Amino acid sequence: MTDTTENRSEPIPLVFGDTPEGTHIWQRVPYNAADYGPVSDFTADFDHADPNYNPNAPEVWKELREGGCPVAHSNRYGGMWVPLTHDTVHEVAYDTENFTSRSVVVSAGRPGDLSLPAPIGGAPPITSDPPFHAIARRLLLPAFAPKQIEPWEPEIRRLCTSLLDRLGDITPGESIVDAAVQYAQHIPVNVIGRMLGFPEKDEALFRKFVHDVLEHMYQQDPDQRTIEHVRTLATRRWAEGDWQTQVEALAEKPGSIADFKKQAFGCMSNLFTLEDPTVTEFDGMEHEVTATVEGVALKGFIDRFMFGDDGIVISDYKTGKVPNERFTSEDDKFFQLLAYALMLQEADQEETSKVQLLYLAKPVVHELSVTPVKLSIAKGTIVETKEGVDASCDSGEFHCNVGKLCDWCFYKKTGDCPAFRK
Repeated sequence: MTDTTENRSEPIPLVFGDTPEGTHIWQRVPYNAADYGPVSDFTADFDHADPNYNPNAPEVWKELREGGCPVAHSNRYGGMWVPLTHDTVHEVAYDTENFTSRSVVVSAGRPGDLSLPAPIGGAPPITSDPPFHAIARRLLLPAFAPKQIEPWEPEIRRLCTSLLDRLGDITPGESIVDAAVQYAQHIPVNVIGRMLGFPEKDEALFRKFVHDVLEHMYQQDPDQRTIEHVRTLATRRWAEGDWQTQVEALAEKPGSIADFKKQAFGCMSNLFTLEDPTVTEFDGMEHEVTATVEGVALKGFIDRFMFGDDGIVISDYKTGKVPNERFTSEDDKFFQLLAYALMLQEADQEETSKVQLLYLAKPVVHELSVTPVKLSIAKGTIVETKEGVDASCDSGEFHCNVGKLCDWCFYKKTGDCPAFRK
């Protein structure tokens, strides 16, 4: 389906859903308050995408329940009903004749923008109805019996502790924490993934391989920058390096090598939907830059940059997930690139006009115009981080932020890190 919205400033990500007829693709339209205006009454005009809903959701639901509204309604997004009480949720959940779990979708699109059906049957038993629901559960339950889960308790505890650490300092009455988004939703995915043998620690290696191939692709003549040549180049770079050995060292399940190659080439191919490599030229790739910003010595490697009419354009490849816009600020998302902009400014007295994040797994491009205010915020973050490091050095107390990158850390291997000290 083609996008008919005029004057759109950024690419629209594609959403995929499986149906009995095959895989369908539709356009997701970002929420725009101007399309509907603010919500005045959540009883008859419910909107989960309203900017005022998420930070005040408990109060909204409490007010609706106390007002005698067991089910809210809205004509937005094609129309929806929202059960609000335990009794109504229970009634809907167990009435499989009138309500199905096989078609599940949450959309921020305007009515009429989603012309294709919702995904069906994608993740049983969650997306299934009786009698198949019981069959799917019966197959899965033995793997999650108490005796099977018990050996994983230390690992799960470490995961939960790491997720809590990432929340940072929380001030009662001031800090806003979404426990579902920032904590709970990560636990089952990570635990199941680890039980199935999908290692977290191969992410850095995956990113490194994709970057390596794309860097060498742009060193080829323009007519050689095709998907076919990328496949050949990836094969050659794989054979020339020790990638096989490194992936095998990380692999915890059969087929990891094939999965690694498939996903890596998928990211490389997606680049061709974001730009035309045959006509794209850069002034620097994997460019090392060092500079001192506000007394802090910094060093980084810029994936690629080019000199534009208005200044430097810095681009960075991302092979991971696109951050949730609702819970990730621009300053956080672009901090790395804004730091690069500061370093280039200090080192070369060249100003950066724009920074880009190219998410290859999606694929989608996020851009930000560089302003003095944005650079000032990034500079403040750098100074604050340095002050925190200095304070820890003075006190001798270092906060351990345990995560997947710990597997690459020298201090974990030596046993000097307090989090892994035996």
